[in-house]
Amino acid sequence: LIRRFGHSLWSQDQEGNTVVNKAILEATQRRQWGDFANTFQLFMSVSNNEILSLRDRQGRLPLHVALEKGLKVDNGLDLIIESDEMKLMEQDGKTNLFPFMLRPNDINMTMRLLMKNPAVMDTLLNQMDLSSTRRTV
Repeated sequence: LIRRFGHSLWSQDQEGNTVVNKAILEATQRRQWGDFANTFQLFMSVSNNEILSLRDRQGRLPLHVALEKGLKVDNGLDLIIESDEMKLMEQDGKTNLFPFMLRPNDINMTMRLLMKNPAVMDTLLNQMDLSSTRRTV
């Protein structure tokens, strides 16, 4: 893995990508889904899911990159989602959006992510309440 992606599992490359984010980008560009699923499972076995908590230079988790780049459920996205449902509460550092908002044209994915962790709506509504309170003060 290190030879293939050029740096350690726990660091960023010159562009600020983590190893998992780089693997997602490569898989979605080349459309090599089986290869990504195998690579991803290897990442998971080596890191005990901790590697999915690494943010890139833009503050993005692998989940955010996978959703934005269109990784499909049967091509590895399900592995990312199932590995840690609490990541569904994490906002994307680049867009400030929650994961369920990153695929606005895919209602099935939006609903799946909301059903996996409906508490994200409470967080979003609380943020909206705080924002409107600040504007009226």
